[in-house]
Amino acid sequence: EAQRPGEQRAKGKSGPVRGVATGSLKSQELPGEDRELLERMQRRVAALTGVPEHDREIRPFLKFDQPGEGLLGQPQPRMYMEPGGPDRDDLSIGLHLDLNGGFDHCVCSVIIYLNACEGGRTVFPCAGDERSCELGSELTNAGHTHTSHKSVHESGLSQVAAELVERAEESPRSLRVAPRRGAALLFFSLMGEAASGIDSGGGAPARDPRAWHGGAAVEGTLGKWTLQIFKEVPLEHRGGDREVSYVDGLRCRVLQATEGLSG
Repeated sequence: EAQRPGEQRAKGKSGPVRGVATGSLKSQELPGEDRELLERMQRRVAALTGVPEHDREIRPFLKFDQPGEGLLGQPQPRMYMEPGGPDRDDLSIGLHLDLNGGFDHCVCSVIIYLNACEGGRTVFPCAGDERSCELGSELTNAGHTHTSHKSVHESGLSQVAAELVERAEESPRSLRVAPRRGAALLFFSLMGEAASGIDSGGGAPARDPRAWHGGAAVEGTLGKWTLQIFKEVPLEHRGGDREVSYVDGLRCRVLQATEGLSG
């Protein structure tokens, strides 16, 4: 599938429109070496996460974030180009959970950075900022998966979403991951405990509010390329306590491996 250029902007947010192109990848449709590379990456991600490959998963995505300076073929107004310091990012397209779009069984995601660039950090506001975690939990408990969705406004949570985005842009306690060629970022969107509240899904795993994230605007003249692989709970493990137990096992497995590396 060819890349489709798109333009995204969070509702009610001023600033330049951001250019994003994405392509859904199917290894069988790629030429020899590209096919081998993608299949090797998928096998490695499956081994890393503990989730085997299966035919009900979301296809991997190749994504290109266009640098703001080159978006319109001329420099943007200074108020949008001026860097805000090491802990300031432009997240005007909003934040989301990877469960967004109806993918309720997306247990974890792996972002593989294919090049280094200026800006373009992946920001997790709820991972280190207490107030952001409260805001993210409020949105998550209400069943929302994107700060820019119309449903957020309709539910009266526009200010909650706006504050979360603002803190993601400015809080020094937000987790910020800079693009580095060959680096991979793994994070979970589901928790190893049953959900409660209005969107509990009948005992389905709870959504992890710490997984709210967004890609910051790219600066300079070089865009950002990423390969994104989403791992979904296999069909035989879906539903109620069975799925909760499966997710809990995956998270414990990765945590133990991390502790082993740090030791």
